Amino acid sequence: MSKHRRRSTKHIINKSLEYTGAQISDSDLILVDYKEDYAKISIFDDASKMFHSIDPNANHWVRIWGISDTLDVESVGKYFGLHYVEMQDILIPQHVVKVQDSETHISAILNLLVPDGNGDLQQERLALVFGKDFILSFQEKKESYFSEVAMALQDNIGNIRNRKSDYIFCLLMNLILDKYVELISDIEENLENLEDDLLESISTDDRKEEIQKYRRQQQQLRKAIIPLKEALIRLSKCDSGLIMPNVRIYFGDLADRAHFLVESLENMREMVMGLMDLYLANNDLRMNEIMKRLTVVSTIFIPLTFLAGVWGMNFEVMPETKFKYGYFAALITMIVVAFSVWVYLKRRKWYD
Repeated sequence: MSKHRRRSTKHIINKSLEYTGAQISDSDLILVDYKEDYAKISIFDDASKMFHSIDPNANHWVRIWGISDTLDVESVGKYFGLHYVEMQDILIPQHVVKVQDSETHISAILNLLVPDGNGDLQQERLALVFGKDFILSFQEKKESYFSEVAMALQDNIGNIRNRKSDYIFCLLMNLILDKYVELISDIEENLENLEDDLLESISTDDRKEEIQKYRRQQQQLRKAIIPLKEALIRLSKCDSGLIMPNVRIYFGDLADRAHFLVESLENMREMVMGLMDLYLANNDLRMNEIMKRLTVVSTIFIPLTFLAGVWGMNFEVMPETKFKYGYFAALITMIVVAFSVWVYLKRRKWYD
């Protein structure tokens, strides 16, 4: 059975929205009204209550935490002029990353990968939409991914309240890229530590699973970041009137940062492949060590086996068979021979 839920087609026929993810929770709606002289933050549990509180003379940032409540998503989408297809794309966590430019707004559908605490990466659907005087952010989980921008608006850091929604969009996208940079840096540091461990010791216990984990993470990041890079490049080159000329350079910077992330992923892939080669080389070294020890043991016992074979032959006339102290002499001879072979191998440095 597939790990992902299949996309239903009933919304295409009935024009009804359907959430296909696994994060089921009530939605929280956070309204940030801001203009030059003030910023007001309000929290609502119902979209209709929020609409009555919107200041028509201010810019708006609506943060939707939890998208399983399709009624709230639909209400917010209709209020700000989103098409139902755009709203359905927001509700599908398995949807491809894309940027869509319409006459009244620009929407970006993307995925964010975050550590789950168990060494794996969990995907979360994010969507950003901005128009002339508004910006919307949709999140599956109730996490403060954009708290820095909210605090900047509240304290008017860098006169951010004088900026339009296109600049706020760039700040939000920049935070997402920051999280990817931090995540990739942490993984690269872990890979370097793992490489040091493999170089210091040939023991490979549990290393294969760890290397495979990083390989899966690299593939997950690649699937999320490469489409994001392409979408940001298209966005930086679009001629939408919603992007002010003095802000367009920031969109180009976002595309450059995404390109840097892709290059970092290639470096990560090479590190993972190098670790796999090192792991296999360590396996060979460990096997060689085992075979060398077995060879040493075999070499010591070969002459002893020969002596035991000679003295164990069942001939009637054997010069040593009637010797009174023959048994002890045989033991002493075997010990001397074994010790001599051991000293010889030790001097030849066959083993440490």
